[in-house]
Amino acid sequence: MADAQRKAVGYGALGMASTLVVASLVVAAVVLYPPIAQDLALDRSVRNVAVVWQTEGRDEALTQLDFELANVCHHLPLDASSCTLEEVEGGLRTVHCAWDTRVAVPFSDLVIPLAFMSQVQIAEDGELQ
Repeated sequence: MADAQRKAVGYGALGMASTLVVASLVVAAVVLYPPIAQDLALDRSVRNVAVVWQTEGRDEALTQLDFELANVCHHLPLDASSCTLEEVEGGLRTVHCAWDTRVAVPFSDLVIPLAFMSQVQIAEDGELQ
């Protein structure tokens, strides 16, 4: 009987530990999903701006950047100064945006700073990287 009780206690402890691990993963997912999803949206926007720059020129790319920031990434702490369109010698062009945020961890006083960056380069031959 003592052996059966030890097994039951062992399974109970394992079940509690598993529950805590799963709960921690769920909290992490809930806390981190919004900024990661926002960064993925910014990745798509930066790529759109690069495509416009590649096909229609810098002025149209700046117009596209304004559109993306106002309509697609409006929920991010971004403005035109958060993004750059740079052209260097050799014809390499880069669209770069960066932003940061702070995420509060539920049930604690912990605040985690996160930094995100999206960048697309246009090679001289027009290939997006």
